[in-house]
Amino acid sequence: MAILVGTAALVLTVVAMPESPRWLLLNGKKEQAIKNLNYIAWFNGSKQRIPETAQFVEDLNEQNVVVENLEKRRLEGDTTFAMETAAENHNIPQKKVSD
Repeated sequence: MAILVGTAALVLTVVAMPESPRWLLLNGKKEQAIKNLNYIAWFNGSKQRIPETAQFVEDLNEQNVVVENLEKRRLEGDTTFAMETAAENHNIPQKKVSD
């Protein structure tokens, strides 16, 4: 009986769980990735949503440049930097970040 309950729980979890947004993005399924991210946000009680027109940093080298620029600004004493570089280059909504 315990095995049956465990199996049923596993099947329900697999059916209800959306595919990984990261996997979807890496496989060129951006629209479904955004839908899944928004579903996860809804499930977690967040009112924030990702717009369908959002752009993602897909190239690791490009992502490293963004991170390096942000780290440089932090080291220069900018404690209220925003992801301006990413926002300007990738149409990402800006959100202030502080240490």
